[in-house]
Amino acid sequence: MGFAELRAALEDSASELIAHAYGMSHAERSFHLQRVGLLAGRVLSAADGLPDAGAVAASVDALLHRVQSHVGAIEQCERILRTAPGWLTPSRRLP
Repeated sequence: MGFAELRAALEDSASELIAHAYGMSHAERSFHLQRVGLLAGRVLSAADGLPDAGAVAASVDALLHRVQSHVGAIEQCERILRTAPGWLTPSRRLP
């Protein structure tokens, strides 16, 4: 796979994870996070030597941060629901 194909695969995997993370189990989210991380590494390796490699690295970093923040928020909500199920009342429901 070339750089363009790897970059497209990374963006597709990240978008899919963000879109479907709420419906996934912890194990599924972990699997998809690992896949996104591996693809990110392959993208960075493929970008090595390109004139805009720094910009590619910055955009991959931003994408990984967005994915991890989204998944992390879901994980935190699920942890709260498991440890304090009575905490959420009808007036304090999650969106």
